[in-house]
Amino acid sequence: MTGSQSRASGAADRLVAHRGFPEAYPENSLAGVQAALEAGARFVEFDVQLSRDRVPVVVHDATLRRVGAGLDNDEEIGTLDLETLSTRRIGEPERFGEAFRDERVASLAQMLALVDRYPGTTAFVEI
Repeated sequence: MTGSQSRASGAADRLVAHRGFPEAYPENSLAGVQAALEAGARFVEFDVQLSRDRVPVVVHDATLRRVGAGLDNDEEIGTLDLETLSTRRIGEPERFGEAFRDERVASLAQMLALVDRYPGTTAFVEI
């Protein structure tokens, strides 16, 4: 290994993909976290809140107003059940247009199943 490869590897060992790969993908989305992992991230961070039926879901804000599109995105995450949340869009249309129109709220279980497919990866879960 050359000196530059060693330095690059050392930097990768300290980088954390905060909310996935938000420069190119919707934050806290399965697509964004997967893109970060495929790019070589060894650490990922995402945010978790509880749905009304006490299921951990991967969402940062109290509502989906900022990341979602459509009606009813002013409702508090904790007032909606998992079934309803899993239908809500989080594709950040103001930043990405329709590119991620199919991204939906993920459960913590779905996100951890994704991370488990990348051995050696550590997930930081912010509650």
